[in-house]
Amino acid sequence: MIHKCTLCLTPLNESNKTNEHIIPNAIGGRRKTNTFICIECNNRTGERWDSKLCEQLSHLSLFFQIRRERGAPSKQEFNTADGNKIRVLSDGSLENTKPTICEPVVTDSGIKIHISARNKKEANQIISGQVKSLKKVS
Repeated sequence: MIHKCTLCLTPLNESNKTNEHIIPNAIGGRRKTNTFICIECNNRTGERWDSKLCEQLSHLSLFFQIRRERGAPSKQEFNTADGNKIRVLSDGSLENTKPTICEPVVTDSGIKIHISARNKKEANQIISGQVKSLKKVS
């Protein structure tokens, strides 16, 4: 049986057949077929269709921790309900896009400040700055 490219109807042979992902690799597809489309149509549809589909579904790839055959999903930023932004990294971990500092609250045991930082060094810098500014106030 001679297979033809589903898109352009060119007969598939050893020189023009390609291993096409049934579901794009970028959103976790691993199964392939080499009797579906020719290499030219694969390249063309990959640029046009697959890239758009992957762009629209990449946040789900991150959310569901979908493993790819090659390459990790790229990190993405999302808006939170309170108007801040958060970044989801390829390993599923979350990262603030910028540090946040809540207003200090005076309690019986002292002053409490809620700080959200991207790393320990940044947190220490924020704490040092807050200590200096609170010393000026008191």
